[in-house]
Amino acid sequence: MNRILTASVSVLGASLIAGAACADVTIISKVTVAHAVLPSSQSPVITFHSASAPAGGNEGAPAGAPSEPVPPVSESVTTYYKNDNARTEISGGLVTLYHGGEGKIYTLDPSQKTYYVESFDDILQPKAAAPQNPAITMKVDGDIDLSPGTDTRTVSGNTAKVFLVSGAVTVTPERTGGGSRGGSGGGGGRRRRGGGGGFPGGGGGGFPGGGGGFPGGGGGGYPGGGDGPGGDDRGAPASRVHIAPVQVSGEYWLADSVKLPSAKKASLLPAVYAPISGETFAFKPLAERLKKTREIPLGSRIAFTRTSPQGVQESVTMTTEVASVAQTALADSLFQLPIGYTEVAAPTPPSP
Repeated sequence: MNRILTASVSVLGASLIAGAACADVTIISKVTVAHAVLPSSQSPVITFHSASAPAGGNEGAPAGAPSEPVPPVSESVTTYYKNDNARTEISGGLVTLYHGGEGKIYTLDPSQKTYYVESFDDILQPKAAAPQNPAITMKVDGDIDLSPGTDTRTVSGNTAKVFLVSGAVTVTPERTGGGSRGGSGGGGGRRRRGGGGGFPGGGGGGFPGGGGGFPGGGGGGYPGGGDGPGGDDRGAPASRVHIAPVQVSGEYWLADSVKLPSAKKASLLPAVYAPISGETFAFKPLAERLKKTREIPLGSRIAFTRTSPQGVQESVTMTTEVASVAQTALADSLFQLPIGYTEVAAPTPPSP
């Protein structure tokens, strides 16, 4: 279960960097992932006031839909920001260090005293594999609109304004042969999303994952993972691979009083927030907004919805609730690699 939100959390951690005059920042949050599955004729109404899955069973749903709702899963996440560095801690889980000056991300496993290294590009240039053919590399792209709303709320003494998100995330064939490092099929997908699934779920779990992941059902996530409920495209050329767009809607809460402590590497903020937002923060205009203002999100809710070829409509809602914000000095040692840890190769997805 920790794996489910491991990346989700690191997402919050990577947001770091603002003007030199800004204070160090510590944020404690709860990140929740909730699933809902219904036949398309019973299209769920996505609201942003509850992250709970719908109550009751799923009788009458087409084949491939789970018989019972998947319960929401939550994790406590603490994120620290100092200068152009950040640190994210998942309760009882991994620790992630973001070094803005290097453009590197270090994922530490305290239980094994090991760590592996990735770059910001690994997060901001999402790739995956076709759900039925992991040899076909897919490009993940987003057409996301960000518009200011009228509501405000107080978060730990800070006035935050709402920004509304709408649009779609698409995946298209890029090339054949040898899946990319960032993604793989058959239970593969981006490691930082956790489990064994792709974005946002897939194959053997993943973030926000579990079982068949989202939104493929069966064994297939989006866009990585095992066989989805559709036709078998294994061995098919890239031109024949098709994945329906995933509709995106949601909201983010931003306050100009809580910013990254350094502006040297503003791309770090969207890099950190990308995983828990289902990659939406990797795309314009969200990424550009964060780079320009350096505002650390003080709450978010993002929903993804897609209809499968069988008529099953699935949604995943990712919610971040900030419990506390502190702007006090932090020790440099929090952002340094601990003594006695051994570097290991970044984990690779299992074979399909």
